Amino acid sequence: MSAQPLQGDVTRRSISDLADLPHPFEAGFSEDFAALFGTAERLFKAGSKRIVVFRGEDLRKIAALPAVGNMPLRALAERAMEEAGDDRAEHDQPDVSNFGRILFNQVFTANPPLHGPTRQLLAKPFGMKQVAAFDDLVRGVVDKVLAEVAGAGEIDFGFDFTEQVTAGFWGALIGLTPSEQRQVVEQVRAMTSFFFLVRTAAETVEANAAIGAYLSLMATAIERTLAEGNNPLLATMAAEFDAVTIEGKPESVALSLAANLIDGFHTAALAAANATYQLLRHPAAAAEVRADPQRVGAAIDEGMRMSSPVIVTHRYALEDFVFDDMLVPAGTAIAMLWAAGNRDPDIFDDPGTYRLERMRRYDATFGGGIHLCPGRNIARLMVHRMLARLFAPDVRIELAGPVEWITQSTMRQPYRMPARIDMVPG
Repeated sequence: MSAQPLQGDVTRRSISDLADLPHPFEAGFSEDFAALFGTAERLFKAGSKRIVVFRGEDLRKIAALPAVGNMPLRALAERAMEEAGDDRAEHDQPDVSNFGRILFNQVFTANPPLHGPTRQLLAKPFGMKQVAAFDDLVRGVVDKVLAEVAGAGEIDFGFDFTEQVTAGFWGALIGLTPSEQRQVVEQVRAMTSFFFLVRTAAETVEANAAIGAYLSLMATAIERTLAEGNNPLLATMAAEFDAVTIEGKPESVALSLAANLIDGFHTAALAAANATYQLLRHPAAAAEVRADPQRVGAAIDEGMRMSSPVIVTHRYALEDFVFDDMLVPAGTAIAMLWAAGNRDPDIFDDPGTYRLERMRRYDATFGGGIHLCPGRNIARLMVHRMLARLFAPDVRIELAGPVEWITQSTMRQPYRMPARIDMVPG
């Protein structure tokens, strides 16, 4: 499959020629993508103006195309209104103003020439080499949260452990008080439906209010820390933000950081919870990791392959382009089904089976191309330290009940993950 620039008046296939997605896009996705790979199709359509990319190599190729960018705020706002509920009159539609504000301040809605410099604000401090400087902080936060939940009986593993770890790390880094950290965890939980493919009016109201409270708390805290003048990381980011003079940049460095750290608080916590869940479902692999800490990396790779925290992201055709002899017009929405790429049988033998010994040939967990997640290195460090500690010989962790997953979401997230964690006497 290949992508080509437009050339003359050659007759090509169009989106209307594609087969429909086997089930309604808005119905969501489970971990079973066999229905997609059981066909000969390379792409599907979901409506007249959206294509769905699901095969691993196609995801990689389309992500690298200059003609494919982020979904602009205008297009996302239109989708948000469509998802806000039903066909009530416009004046009865729920308020989604905070949806627009958080999206405006995110790098994930920016396109060239703004995308590069705003993305670098986040990527530069958390590069592969730079994240080593945060290792002691991450370890300390993990130990602190573990001490709080060990022996406490049944907990919600996501809310009580992984989300507390991510909040503790980012809180220490940007100067949140303990009370503010607790509020952020609550607010991020309350905006869960922000990631839904379809939401009710009540869910929209709750998420919009939570986003507003989150942005206010975070921006105020970041501005307070900047004013104190003793945080070199934030000071450097603020100076680099001020140097960006391109029209349409985020409102402030504080709001930019707040908006983008949603993934720092939320997605990194999901990645840790999902990788842990997969290990707990496979006791032999868990025993192997407990016996050999060097296997933690493999457990992260395979756990996030099996239960990818990000199921789908939305891209956008910035201009007409041709892919596999099919014209994709400018303005086409492109659903990048990353979780399916992690289950592609052309890449992974027996893709539905958890295998700790798999070679890492392909990873769609953090996206691809120039839109590769800028925080992937620090997220992976946090996940690694959580799993390494939870599966150390002196810790015992087990599921305390069935795990039910949210289905109509862009994220692979449980409603609740009941677990018990205990320390093993030495």
